[in-house]
Amino acid sequence: MDNLLKDSLERLLQDLCTPSAIGKVESQGNATAIWNALEESGFADLLVSEESGGAGVSWNDAYALFFLTGQYCLPVSLGATAYARTLLATKGFDPVAGAVSLSCDIHRKQSGQILSRSTPFGKVSDWVMGSIDGKTWLLPVGDAVVQDTGIHGSLQAHLLWERMPTTAIDLGVEESIRNAGALIWTAMMAGAMSEILKIVLVHANDRQQFGKSIGKFQAIQQQISVLAECVQAAAIAAEMTCQSGPDAKNALTIAAGKARVSELALQVNSIAHAVHGAMGITEEFHLHYLTRRLNDWRLDFGSEGYWQEKLGMAYLNSSADGALDFLIQSIDPRERVSHG
Repeated sequence: MDNLLKDSLERLLQDLCTPSAIGKVESQGNATAIWNALEESGFADLLVSEESGGAGVSWNDAYALFFLTGQYCLPVSLGATAYARTLLATKGFDPVAGAVSLSCDIHRKQSGQILSRSTPFGKVSDWVMGSIDGKTWLLPVGDAVVQDTGIHGSLQAHLLWERMPTTAIDLGVEESIRNAGALIWTAMMAGAMSEILKIVLVHANDRQQFGKSIGKFQAIQQQISVLAECVQAAAIAAEMTCQSGPDAKNALTIAAGKARVSELALQVNSIAHAVHGAMGITEEFHLHYLTRRLNDWRLDFGSEGYWQEKLGMAYLNSSADGALDFLIQSIDPRERVSHG
């Protein structure tokens, strides 16, 4: 990954994703200003090939960029938009204007209505990509009834279309929407966890009790040590997940990565708020933006239980002689070679 590309996105996100800006998006359900800045920067085309006018970044290199969007709690789906645009370019379509999100819980009712439940970033997206009746569709959010999920500050939404919109785009064969979402969201979650660790370390050093910072107490040090282990484990799992795209050959790696990082999210949130006490949930404190988002992302595209079941069934149906043998057989051959 070109460090100039990564540094450029980080500087942009530092300017765009201040706590006040994120709070404004959550309260108003409008991220147009932030999205326009991202659109102008060209990062929405990061996965599109250079021949088609994009940056031609590989999935492995895109990990660092997806990580940053989670670290800075970006309130729009840059990663999902990048994936949608590369699909559009591959199939010969022009890019659509606006942010795109992904949905793996979308279906057509008998009445003809189309419902997408708990759509990630549904409140702030212009399009939603999902599989309906064996095909992949890109549906305009502007033609849908947007319903709040009832979760405080969440950017998720239930979307309801009375019928298939005339401006919907039929992308043909069903794509691996769930795999793509799980891959991108896993990297975002790892990024959010890394920022949570930074916030916890600053608070533990600054907060004074009994004449010294709380970070000098052994009990707090123990909690922060466990938190650091969780954050590092999440980063390793997420980077492994992004070693190739959301195709079938990477399915079990995605399953392992999403399951592990979703599982760690619970522990990370618990420790972060324990160290902060009641202060961590106050509106003025930045921590809750990250921990609330982690709670959403943990469930998006399948929680740890969903993916653990997939891994268990794959193991039972394999010819592997034990769990370790199954793991070695299932990881990318390039990883097997590089690790001896």
